[in-house]
Order: sequence, then C-alpha cells, then structure tokens
Amino acid sequence: MKIYSLSNILILPLVLAIIGIFYYSESIGDKDFTIWVFIPVFLLTALLIFKPQVDFWWHTRHPLPLDPAIRKWLSTYAQNYKSLNPGDQKKYEDRLSLYMEGREFKSVGQEVRDVPEDIKGIIGSIPVMITMNQEDYLLGEYNRVFLYKHPFPSPQHQYLHSVEVNHEDGVILFSLEHLLPGLTRSREFFNIGLYGYLDAYFHINSNNALSHQELTWVDIEKTGLLTEEHITSVTGLKDFNFTALAAVNFYIFPERMKVNNPDLFREFMHIFHSSIAAHEL
Repeated sequence: MKIYSLSNILILPLVLAIIGIFYYSESIGDKDFTIWVFIPVFLLTALLIFKPQVDFWWHTRHPLPLDPAIRKWLSTYAQNYKSLNPGDQKKYEDRLSLYMEGREFKSVGQEVRDVPEDIKGIIGSIPVMITMNQEDYLLGEYNRVFLYKHPFPSPQHQYLHSVEVNHEDGVILFSLEHLLPGLTRSREFFNIGLYGYLDAYFHINSNNALSHQELTWVDIEKTGLLTEEHITSVTGLKDFNFTALAAVNFYIFPERMKVNNPDLFREFMHIFHSSIAAHEL
C-alpha cells in the first residue's frame, strides 16, 4: 500500500491523544492533568507547520509513481529517457516525481493559479535530465517556476521576453506559448526551458565555467542549427548566458557539436558527468 501523505497519518494519533487527555482529565476530575496536552499540541503544531517537508522526506524514501500521462509524454518526446536502461528510467521517474513535489509551480496571469500535473512533469523533466548523473537534481534554491501564457516584462527586463532566471529570488519564468514548441520540436524551435534551467545550473555550478574559450554567436551557430536571429526572436532577450546557450546545443545537436567543436563537446561531457554521447532531447 502506497502512503501518499505520512503527515496525515501522524496527525490522527496526535489528535486522538489530545482528545484522550481531556477525556481522562474530566473522568478523574483532575484539571491539572490537562497540562500534558501541551506535548501532543506542540507536536501537532510542528507537524502542521512542516507538513510539506515531512511528506517530501518520506517520498524521498518511497517515491510516488508518476501519472501515466507524464510517462507517456516521456516515452514519446524524451529521447534521453527512452535511451536509459530500466533501472535508470526508474531513477529518472522517481527524481521527476520528487522534483514536482519539492518545487512550486504557478501559472501567472490576471490571477495566480496552480499548474496541472502534466505540465509540471513536462517542465520538471528538464532539470532531471541535466542532473541525471549528479546529486543535486533539485537545482539548489531555484524552488519556484512561474508560467505566463505569453511573453512578459519584469522589473529586471522591462520588455517582452519568454524566459528569465531570477538568481536572487530563485525563480525561473517561462512563456508557455514559447515553452511547449521548444520541448516537442527542439531542432527547429529554440528550447527556452532547457536554456532557463541550464542558466540556473551554471549559476549554481560556477566552478564549471568553460576553460578553453570565450563563446560567441559564431560558436553557437557552428555547434547548432538555430541562428542568432531565431534565438533572440524566440527569447526576446538582449543578454545571454553563452555557456548555457552552448549547453543547449550539447543536448539538442550533440552530433554537430562533436564534429565542429570536439573540445567543447568533451568539456560538456565532463561537466555533466556523461559516460556516453549526449542524446537528442
């Protein structure tokens, strides 16, 4: 039997203990006995405050199964997932389930709403993929993902753009209109989801800076099939993390990078702890 919420199971005996203490105090006529109620009350309060953390801790040891719709999407579009052996596929699914639970997803518009589970799974598959051979699959303190229907302005970038990583607040923002095409047609439409998470990844892992060269648009176009004009048009950005841009090509166009810039390919193989060639996303 799967336990979906350990905290809910623990709440019941504490509530019963509180009721039992009051009942026993009344039955023996000793009002002083009620002082013992503070113990289960304290534990219950702490449990309610830390309910998400308790359930997440439990699920790290007993991960919840993925929704069948998410598994179907992975089997259809996530080439890297399909290339894994059954054991690694299970690890991938478990990490994705935990990422979806451990991170906050919000749809932002006229009002803030929760994001459907299938969209969470599609987005969460990106950080799980790039950290598959590493410990930190939650990507540090980047714990919130905000989705807009269309390109948006922000205090940091007061013009319309489709992707942003706020490193100070730990927030990753996407335009859903531009996110989904990049995830299903990555070789012809720039993948803003992969770029955003790689930007966050290299901010956390600043020690993984590329050692052999300063990257330019010439390098990006040489190692991928998408042009500067296309990428700037899709993202709306004026400034880029070129290491993250190049890493997008490592995942989307590994064969082209391996031929046209083998040194860069080898560096990314080392950074992401890959033991085999990168797979098309």
